[in-house]
Amino acid sequence: MDLGAYVQIEDLSEIAKKNGIDVPRLRGYRLMKDEKPIDISSMIKQSAVYCCEYLIRDHWNELQPNMLDYWYCRDLNVDKNKKRYLKHHIETTDSGTRYEVFDEIKWDKIHGKHRKALKFEIK
Repeated sequence: MDLGAYVQIEDLSEIAKKNGIDVPRLRGYRLMKDEKPIDISSMIKQSAVYCCEYLIRDHWNELQPNMLDYWYCRDLNVDKNKKRYLKHHIETTDSGTRYEVFDEIKWDKIHGKHRKALKFEIK
């Protein structure tokens, strides 16, 4: 349940009645002018990066299937391959902590069965 929309029922029900809107079992109202737009293309791009990170961590499915779903281990080869196949930059938090952020996939570095597996995972 959306509590923000539920609170606005009393405020916006008069406007709805003037416009001829009657909804039985109403759960809430929201005005679209108060909502923020979502950039879906950046969300799709970021999910593709997550899929690539998953496959790199899974060693491109060369290990037993689903073996690393339950265990996460640090591996120098995984970190090296992430930097090889993904564009990245370093960000700093307010407290001074530095961390890597992976932005997009370097498609020119991925070939053959790895490219096919990545495209299938993204799809």
